[in-house]
Amino acid sequence: MITKKTVVKASAGTGKTYRLSLEYIYFLLLDIDFRNILVMTFTKKATAEIKNRIFEFILSIISKDKKSEELIKNIENNFDYAFKPGDIEKLTNIYKDMLINKNRVRIDTIDGFTAKVFNTCIAEPILDMYDYDILVEDTENEKTIYTDFLIKLINNPSFKYKFKSRDVKKAIKDIKNYFIYNKQELENIKSIKERYTLEDILNEAKNLFYNVLEFEKNQEKAKNDIKKVLELLENINDVNIEFIYSKLKTYFEKIFTVYDVFKIKTDLKSEIVKYINSKKVELSIKIVEFQIMRYIYESEKKTKEVFDNSKIIFEIDYKLKKEKKLLEFNDITYYTLKYIFDERLGLVKDGKVTEAFYELMDGRIDALMVDEFQDTSVAQFKFIKLIMDGAKIVTCVGDEKQSIYEWRGGNKKLFEDLEKTLGEDTVVKNLSTCYRSEKNIIEFVNKKFSNLENYSYNEVKSSKEEKNAGYVQTIFFEKPKQNKNNNNNENNDNIYKVIAGKIIENKDFTDTAVLLRNNNELEEVAKYLDENNIRYSLISKSNILDVKAVKVAHSLVKYLVTKNEVFKYEFLRSNVKNYSLEDIDEVIKGKKDVDLEFFKKNFDKHNSYNSNNFDFSDEYLRRFGYSANNDSNDILNLNIYFSKMKEFNNLYDFYENIEKNKETRKSVIEKEGIILTTIHSSKGLEYKNVYTYDDSFDENKGDYKKYVAYDNEYNVSKFRLTDYHILYKMLKKINEEKGFEYTEYNEIIESFKGHKEVYEEYISINKSNKDAYLNLNYVGYTRARENCYIFYTKQGPLINKVEELGKRIEVQPVEKIKIDTDYTKYSNYIGPTNYLEVDNEEYNVDRINKQKEGSAIHYFFEVYKGNVEIAIDIVKKKFGNLLSDESFKRVLELVYKNVEKYRYILNSNMDRYSEFKIFDKEYDKMYIIDLLLIDNANKQAYIYDFKTGHNVKNNPKYIKQLDNYKKILSREIEGYEIFTEILPLDE
Repeated sequence: MITKKTVVKASAGTGKTYRLSLEYIYFLLLDIDFRNILVMTFTKKATAEIKNRIFEFILSIISKDKKSEELIKNIENNFDYAFKPGDIEKLTNIYKDMLINKNRVRIDTIDGFTAKVFNTCIAEPILDMYDYDILVEDTENEKTIYTDFLIKLINNPSFKYKFKSRDVKKAIKDIKNYFIYNKQELENIKSIKERYTLEDILNEAKNLFYNVLEFEKNQEKAKNDIKKVLELLENINDVNIEFIYSKLKTYFEKIFTVYDVFKIKTDLKSEIVKYINSKKVELSIKIVEFQIMRYIYESEKKTKEVFDNSKIIFEIDYKLKKEKKLLEFNDITYYTLKYIFDERLGLVKDGKVTEAFYELMDGRIDALMVDEFQDTSVAQFKFIKLIMDGAKIVTCVGDEKQSIYEWRGGNKKLFEDLEKTLGEDTVVKNLSTCYRSEKNIIEFVNKKFSNLENYSYNEVKSSKEEKNAGYVQTIFFEKPKQNKNNNNNENNDNIYKVIAGKIIENKDFTDTAVLLRNNNELEEVAKYLDENNIRYSLISKSNILDVKAVKVAHSLVKYLVTKNEVFKYEFLRSNVKNYSLEDIDEVIKGKKDVDLEFFKKNFDKHNSYNSNNFDFSDEYLRRFGYSANNDSNDILNLNIYFSKMKEFNNLYDFYENIEKNKETRKSVIEKEGIILTTIHSSKGLEYKNVYTYDDSFDENKGDYKKYVAYDNEYNVSKFRLTDYHILYKMLKKINEEKGFEYTEYNEIIESFKGHKEVYEEYISINKSNKDAYLNLNYVGYTRARENCYIFYTKQGPLINKVEELGKRIEVQPVEKIKIDTDYTKYSNYIGPTNYLEVDNEEYNVDRINKQKEGSAIHYFFEVYKGNVEIAIDIVKKKFGNLLSDESFKRVLELVYKNVEKYRYILNSNMDRYSEFKIFDKEYDKMYIIDLLLIDNANKQAYIYDFKTGHNVKNNPKYIKQLDNYKKILSREIEGYEIFTEILPLDE
């Protein structure tokens, strides 16, 4: 087998997914078994896209359709390969094999593959955790666990960390940003020695003002603020030292040169002014040295405070997550990397994964392909490198210009250094033709990014060169001046209103995106689109259950399903019912609420079914409406919530599904509307028209910035949380000070550079922040296919003037339909639907329980992988709150009975696939086979369908269903004899 290491640098829109898919086929032609090719991506979307492309391209080639010639030509040109007689037949056989063994096609997210290693090798044997859920950001689970976390910390007498805010959300943010996200760095530190004490800083301040600046002698020309500094310094004692310092910091953060201390630009004949001007460089250097000393003190103090409290944080984090059976992907990566080297596991030897690792991970990995490598964290890289070093072929694709996830660990330097990491024989290829954007957009991007100082950029050409099309416009908006009585976001004119106005002016109502930094900004744009009845979709990570109107409706559902009184009172206290504490007290004493009793009575009467006699959503809206103010966002999300509800026959199943899947607004897209999304979320997408806002480069955010240095093996050699804004303000003030001549300015800067350690930290963080700004804008601009509008409010490194490039091609707009704003009519959106009737049989508890018991038994066989007890534990976790002890006992009896009854099937040596998905191309519909067994040796397939109920084996509906499965599967696995069988679970 050949050995090949390739780094592919792929600018935006240059077809990296296309190339990756072709290279995968090339590997197949080299006789590399698809089971031994591992593709890693960063998102599930990318995983699905690559997998679909591979199957689509192979099918095109073997069926010799109109795309096949081009695909073959591109494989030959890109990979120096000549198709041979027999290659089509080879791909045909491989394609059939891949269809039968889709689960052996190894295309996964990096998090997903890491989790597979963790689950198989580490979770149970090392951490005694065989069952857990992923803790997702911005969900109720996350809020709950971190609130518990905070309470445990506050109650721990050994925990001495001082939160900068009493706000719970901000305190949780502190825990994440300073502790959890720096876990590996903090664990690499043995100790932290502080070079300066607070007394040292204040003594140096006294020396600076009294001796160096000779304040008493020169106070005639001192600025008023400086006189207050002297007053504070004179009043310091052992008791008030920290309080006085907190006051002094306000003044220290304004003093960076001699011009900030004395008024020496006027009255030039004054002897004092002459004297100070003669020593202005020397004095300014002394001020700089004081600020550097203060920077070191503040940085080391913060780092030590975090380090000293980190052990407590990590212990509580581990215990709480283990107790709740919840882990974040960062946790999984951390534990995998921590324990994969454990000799007891035998997974790694001599820096490479072992045969034992391959056996546990479904086979060898001869070829490794990694997409979006620029977003890899150091921890992920160390894990991937173990696999890299054992693979014969490695292909890594990335673009350092699209590295926009540094805040969550992404380290683009890993990609920049990858050629050196992989070795001398590594081939570097550049994809330099953009197939997405028109020529003028590419020309604009080239112009803006190719001449930036200390920024790597290779020019790209457009595949649409001959058209000379595309339009770019930069639009300046002067921000209204802020005062005490107004806010930028509340002005009659602001940047968000201007963006919305431009969209309306251009009539860009479809295939258009507004790309901004955060959801708060997007909501401002949404407000103005609302005012003009313009359709849009606000894509965010927000959980739909966190939308206020939905949360109220869901509290009623939770009460009806779980009978938990807490949810009843939550509903009654909401803005829908507006119960006071006195009213709640009356309910506790026995008073009935008419609305609540109505829902409870009908819920029980109809066995929780949305029958034609009782429609929960219709009745809810009839009684309570959408929200107190008919907010359009509430309306949209309540409609989505109720529409989801109508997909289920009963509220039990709906409740269980939405609690498990946590439906989010992000999954809702109105295809005809304007897309409002963050630049981060837009990555990998494209739109005809893009509107974005360049808010310029300003890295002075005030929070502590992380500085990490690594050795050649990417082990942490230095870690510090820096008070970066001290250096930022200082350099900015020196740069802007016009009182210094060029040589004087250089002398001050050179003195700063003399503090090598501090200067290195400044340069590193400054570049990191600047690159993050540039990369984010690069991603934003390159989402546009035809038209790109860039708004700005101040000059920056990229946009510093109003300009236009190209000419917008106007198209005849489709007449815009006026949207009815009578929100009460929106109930038609979720109007009456014919649901499954209950045959008018009377409600009885036994029938409800049987239905839930049947769901639990069916779920057991969905998750059963050979270990009965583990599967039962998973079922208990899911159905424990919905089944009584007696019901669960019956479930267990049926589980053990059916496991024994179908042991010949469940323990078969044939290839086994649970929940196997098949796609009916004729009707564009997906189906799921409960259990599929494949006997490749005898060319036989067995379809099994688990059913609960009476006489299911003779049910014509089920028989027809299996016949349809057989028909669809026969198209995918030609030459196989297919058998079907219904397996009753409660007979």
